[in-house]
Amino acid sequence: MAARENHLEIATELLRAAKAEGAGAIELVEALRERLGDLSTIMFVASFGGAFGISVKVLMEAHTWQGFHGPGPLHLTDEQFVALLARWV
Repeated sequence: MAARENHLEIATELLRAAKAEGAGAIELVEALRERLGDLSTIMFVASFGGAFGISVKVLMEAHTWQGFHGPGPLHLTDEQFVALLARWV
């Protein structure tokens, strides 16, 4: 359990620092992937929620982004993903 909490703390701090440097939503996801490797749904939701106070409902919708699943008719485009998170990021 401590290892997960440590990864979550690292992810949350990374997101806040990257946002402070001007990173947008897509760049934030890329930064997490670069640092943590595989970005699970749970880590995405927990880290973005912890860093920016975004609700689980919004983050579960954001997780349908094509950047997680590839292009598809039910997946958010880059523009939709950015717009969905724009209030917080």
